[in-house]
Amino acid sequence: MAYAAGVDADIIVWIAPRFNDEHKDAFQWLNSNSREGIDLFAIRLEVWRIGDSEPAVRFNPVEEPSEWKEKAKRTSTELSDRDKRREEFWTEFRDRIDSRPTPLSARKPRPHHYYSNPIGKAGFHMSFAVYADEHELSVTLIIEDDVEAYHELEAERDEIEADIGDSLVWVEPEETRSGKMRSRIELRTDGNLENRDAWDSYLDWFIENGEKFHDTFGTRIQQLDHL
Repeated sequence: MAYAAGVDADIIVWIAPRFNDEHKDAFQWLNSNSREGIDLFAIRLEVWRIGDSEPAVRFNPVEEPSEWKEKAKRTSTELSDRDKRREEFWTEFRDRIDSRPTPLSARKPRPHHYYSNPIGKAGFHMSFAVYADEHELSVTLIIEDDVEAYHELEAERDEIEADIGDSLVWVEPEETRSGKMRSRIELRTDGNLENRDAWDSYLDWFIENGEKFHDTFGTRIQQLDHL
């Protein structure tokens, strides 16, 4: 779980020879309360042999997301035009990441307004986003439940903005519905996914500034005094 948080995983599979009731209850609770796009599976491993055959591995699902089968069977016709457009855009973004040497991670595209990316430390991640209502794009560092980290980074605001080459929006820690504190540091620009002719320039902007965020914040996060 700690590693999955560090890499901002979309799917978590736990394989074990047996699961206690409390483990099953924990997976049911996590699947019910995790944000959309996070799926957890508990898989019981068995080894079978029939007669003199070689041993064969059998995987038995113990717990899985209740909507997994429904999502797996989803067709593109079930998505709105806006969601299909988002999924196509993030697919092109993923493919562009795959095609070049970059610290950014190629993730599974989803029909969301955001595309998450790890930055090498649990509790921190990057988010690329498109905001249809505001006609804006953003690259954001999200800090989960760590007020000190935000203020340590804010103390280096001038140096950070010089490294990024632009002014940033600094959103101080705010309490989430779960009772935790979340803060953001983000860069925004104009953009509208309905303008497909501009997608190349949007993707270039995401790649260029995503790499700047990863390099600028990645090192600083590892060197935070209180961690």
